[in-house]
Amino acid sequence: MPVRKKKAKAAKKKPVPKKVAKKKVAKKASPKWAVKKAVKSTTLTAKLTERQRRVCQVYNVGSISKAEAYRKVYKCSKATAATEGPHCLGKPHVKAYLKTLQAKVEAKAEKKAEDVVAELIKIGFSNIKTVLTDNNEIRDISKLPDDIAAAIESIQSDIRHDSGDSDGYTEKVKVKFHSKLHALTDLGKHFGIFEKDNKQQQNNLADFLKAMKNE
Repeated sequence: MPVRKKKAKAAKKKPVPKKVAKKKVAKKASPKWAVKKAVKSTTLTAKLTERQRRVCQVYNVGSISKAEAYRKVYKCSKATAATEGPHCLGKPHVKAYLKTLQAKVEAKAEKKAEDVVAELIKIGFSNIKTVLTDNNEIRDISKLPDDIAAAIESIQSDIRHDSGDSDGYTEKVKVKFHSKLHALTDLGKHFGIFEKDNKQQQNNLADFLKAMKNE
């Protein structure tokens, strides 16, 4: 019998994976605020020239225009300064530096105002008893605390003359205080307690009353 040849099994082909087209994802655009912030930060880090720094200092010190401050530094014509002055001080990095200068001036002004009020409080709430001893004698002025001494306007003393008899007299010391009335009036005006419509801020009045209580 003829031998049947076995048919060779065809090798199974591995399925070729289908190429899946990748979807292109559109990049999200940066929000406008982020772009503005990046531009702003870059601008503020711009180098401040020595002349720009000087213009800011001159403008911040005196009550002059931007054009005048620019002209003093750059030594240019009035026409040029009128244009370039505002342009120079309008640059973001220059404005940032100018703000720091203005903040320092404001802080000093506030400190000075606080010092003035503190001195007025010392005078307005001074008490003559603070310079007297238990025997009603004048205390040693040189040893008085600063808060008490600040309220004293003048001191007058007479030299003691002692001849060993009844003609001798004891040294006299006169202490004159600053006017309490004037100090309290100034404090009242500052804190607005005399305003009919009470336009002054309530916290100022609270500070004033607190100062009175502490005294």
